[in-house]
Amino acid sequence: MMKKLCVLLLLMVSLFASAKEYTFSPGDVQAMKQLLGSGNLQPGDAVVLKDGTYHNLEEIHFTGKGVSGKPIVWRAENPGKAVISGKLRLKIYGEYLQLEDLLFYKAWAIGHDMIDFQREKGVYASYCRMTRCVIDECNDPQKGERPNEGDEYWVGLRGTNNRIDHCYFANKRVGGLVLQVWLSADN
Repeated sequence: MMKKLCVLLLLMVSLFASAKEYTFSPGDVQAMKQLLGSGNLQPGDAVVLKDGTYHNLEEIHFTGKGVSGKPIVWRAENPGKAVISGKLRLKIYGEYLQLEDLLFYKAWAIGHDMIDFQREKGVYASYCRMTRCVIDECNDPQKGERPNEGDEYWVGLRGTNNRIDHCYFANKRVGGLVLQVWLSADN
């Protein structure tokens, strides 16, 4: 019994000790994108964006498998000071991922959803969270302020047990929804 308890304790300590913090600046976009999409982030890891503007991230994947109480977090070093702008298709999928304190300002969707809680049909997010984020003035400049010029959604929420809280959405001028909760008959 004592041996099993020691092994369990060592496993718990290794989970807590292995959490790392990765910090990126606007000049490190490619390295950041590679890390976020690698699937190599571990429970408790944090990807931290220094203050500045991260322009035209294009397609970016945020994936991994955190655990309850130890999500993998992608956040701003200082709330609202890491600005994501320009063309964007952010795909969030995996388990226990958390996006926090980011400012999406003058970003716009490549395709249908700017932020999508899925990789593709059937590969969804579970127990993921978007919190304390701002999405403001995220309208495709090619579409101007014509509400019926073509739909683009800011956030497509798919999967199970996901959460969006304490976020602020403002100044949507292009057609489409701010937040679409997608339901399927099979789950």
